[in-house]
Amino acid sequence: MQGKILIVDPVATNRIVLKVKLSASFYDVALVASANDALAHACVTKPDLILASMDMPDNEAIMLCKALKSDVALRSAPVVMIAANDDHGMRIAALSAGADDVLSKPFDDEFLLARIRSLLRTRNAVDELRLRDGTSQALGFAEDIGTFDQTGRVAVLSADQINAARLAGQLKPKFGSTISHHEIKDAMGSFGESDVPEVFVILLDGVDADLGLHLLSDIRAHASTRHASIIVLPSAKSHPKVAAAALDLGANDVMPGSFGTAELALRLRTQIKRKHTADRLRDNMRDGLQAAVVDPLTGLFNRRYALPHLSRLAMAAGEKNRNFAVMLAAEILSICKPETCRLFAALES
Repeated sequence: MQGKILIVDPVATNRIVLKVKLSASFYDVALVASANDALAHACVTKPDLILASMDMPDNEAIMLCKALKSDVALRSAPVVMIAANDDHGMRIAALSAGADDVLSKPFDDEFLLARIRSLLRTRNAVDELRLRDGTSQALGFAEDIGTFDQTGRVAVLSADQINAARLAGQLKPKFGSTISHHEIKDAMGSFGESDVPEVFVILLDGVDADLGLHLLSDIRAHASTRHASIIVLPSAKSHPKVAAAALDLGANDVMPGSFGTAELALRLRTQIKRKHTADRLRDNMRDGLQAAVVDPLTGLFNRRYALPHLSRLAMAAGEKNRNFAVMLAAEILSICKPETCRLFAALES
């Protein structure tokens, strides 16, 4: 099974139709009819993703989303809300409550599956970083970091510089981050090492979709930008396959069809928050690896680093038929620590 998905919908037909589609893609699917049943089921089974209808009575869908995101054990599971129509106000309410996406009916099956794959891929990557971060903290190698500044650098990219500038101008009053705008063809040459955007917004307005998707691949391929978040905005005329392809190529979010700048600003804040969290986890993991091979008092490499490094030196010297020397300093060799004695023995062998 590719993962456990919980479907929440008061209409039995809707639940069954979704289950058939997802089961065909080898997901383990569970069905419930109400928010209360969803919470009870989620607490026991810990689903990997939750699909919830917004047609539940008495605003239950929003309350369910808030409850899931406030539970430490469940908050990492992506929540996708399904709306009966494209209502911007409803979408913003769901996103503000913590939903990872809102899909409006009718939606393309291929896009739904691509969105699920994208969210699960992101969730699994973050969970892996959290696992390694937890190990580092247990070993005393990592330090907790407080909350982040949720502003950041955003680049709006379009084949038409005017359209990019217009969207950047609309976002600035609603968004406290630094926003720049660039043409797609010049995008990868527009940034230095110190000003790489945290989020790229790629407009596919009137541009050959392949050009925008190629840029997405380039962003993911370059070391300086591969961890940036990417939001793709296909035009209303784009085929649903374009949105699905963008997700499978590494886009973090896709907003097909019409959208409002308030919604886009909300999604940008979410992506920046996730980017900062992932960056912090990667930094902690990197610091933990460094702490494992460096003596905290002297700042010098320890035995854990020295032995495999010396083995590689000896192997390289043997291959080239050359001699090499090792200089070792200790306070008093006659009472050296056990690890130093073992290092001498390893060198002698």
